[in-house]
Amino acid sequence: MLATLAFCTTATAQDRTVGLHLNEPGAYEGYTLFTPRLSDDTYLIDMEGRLVHEWAGTSPALQVELLPSGMLMRAVDDFHQDFRRNAGKTGRVELVDWDGFVIWSYTLNSSDQHLHHDVLVMPSGNVLMSSWERMSISEAIEAGRDPDAVPDGGLLTERIIEVDPFTDAIVWEWRMRDHLIQDFDSTKSNFGVIADNPGKLDINSYRQVTEDWNHVSGLDFNPYTGEILISGHGQDSIFIIDGSVTSAEAATEAGDFVYRWGNPGNYDQGNFGDRHFQSMHDAQWIAEGLPGEGNILAFNNGFQQGQSSADELVPPLQVDGTYGDIPYGPDELEWIYGGDDPEFYSGAMGGVQRLPNGNTLIAEGAYGEISEVTEAGDLVWYYVNPVLEDYALFWDEEIPSNSAGTIQQNEIFLARRYDASYPGLSGRTLTPGIALEGFLAGDMDQDGFVTLLDVPLFATALVSPGYQNEGDINRDGQVDLLDIDPFLLVLFGG
Repeated sequence: MLATLAFCTTATAQDRTVGLHLNEPGAYEGYTLFTPRLSDDTYLIDMEGRLVHEWAGTSPALQVELLPSGMLMRAVDDFHQDFRRNAGKTGRVELVDWDGFVIWSYTLNSSDQHLHHDVLVMPSGNVLMSSWERMSISEAIEAGRDPDAVPDGGLLTERIIEVDPFTDAIVWEWRMRDHLIQDFDSTKSNFGVIADNPGKLDINSYRQVTEDWNHVSGLDFNPYTGEILISGHGQDSIFIIDGSVTSAEAATEAGDFVYRWGNPGNYDQGNFGDRHFQSMHDAQWIAEGLPGEGNILAFNNGFQQGQSSADELVPPLQVDGTYGDIPYGPDELEWIYGGDDPEFYSGAMGGVQRLPNGNTLIAEGAYGEISEVTEAGDLVWYYVNPVLEDYALFWDEEIPSNSAGTIQQNEIFLARRYDASYPGLSGRTLTPGIALEGFLAGDMDQDGFVTLLDVPLFATALVSPGYQNEGDINRDGQVDLLDIDPFLLVLFGG
């Protein structure tokens, strides 16, 4: 478990690299949940960036959600080695109580079936999960895939499963492989006219030689219609399917897409220039009672143009429950934030959440940034995750990146805000602690100076269990004998 530290009240937003940068009066009061992608732990902070609760884990998590019961749902890393290079891999889902004890877990991590990305609890109490299902080379070619675009491991196609947590039985499933179309090879399965079959996915719509050609990055469930919303990262599209049909029906045309939007070229109803999404995450229906209820909100990575956006669209739902004629609308977005600001960008990951006051919480996941913006586009709250794999950065410390420089090591997948009235927080002690980020190396008593008064505290930290950020002078994730010489240099100004 990461020890938390105080920050200096004189630190300014201009000097600061991590922690709280901005908290304006227009921000929606509540508590923000996030899990650093490289850390085992999950954090709940208040509006001032102070820790109010921490769940210590045993492995990093991708997606987390605080349930109305007060339980924490985590999609965690427990992956098969065949998937070690796959972005979004998880392998296990955990239900964790307030004290961090795992109450229930479900594992699916074989070489042919593997959990990834999202998990959500349905109104029935069952758990909806996204998983990969391996299609062999021969199966992919027989399904109409261009043989030159089939990698050595075959293709990973999406399989959505619904699991009963009391029996661990899969009680419902939907498989992407049952809803394919192709016009590449008339001698193979699924041959047809793509433009005439918007309910099916062209198996050659993503021709890069990669296993994870769908890369579904998120799921949402509509309790009023029974529909499931799919974030189709690989196809730059959102898809809606009918989750109220049986598993047997889901394998037929009854399980075809009832709506799709974002890249009409994928079903021959447009060209490259008509594409709106450029990779995307966290598509969701805006919940009943919130501003924009029933609309769809998504994080558009804008990968190719290097500019992300938070997008809200009004699905063209008709009185008969269908979504109108193809190509599906709308032609324009209802609301957008970003898109023309090169500083607002996350080429990977990302999340959105509509708040009760009409503001939107946005996570630029690749850089660990969480922003809250108003409908008018004004930034009213801004926080940068300070936690890396083994330790938290100091408030003004440079954030390290990966070797390619595309993702910072403080990355997060998404973030969620809960107000004090949220049922999952009822009866919980939410006393603000101190900030996750540290202030000054060697300042063991946190008075803003490194003096002889810090020496006995540093000595205690050397032999005490746990981790104390200010004592980790050499930033290796532990306080030990290797920190003595750097401490003395800081103390005596060497």
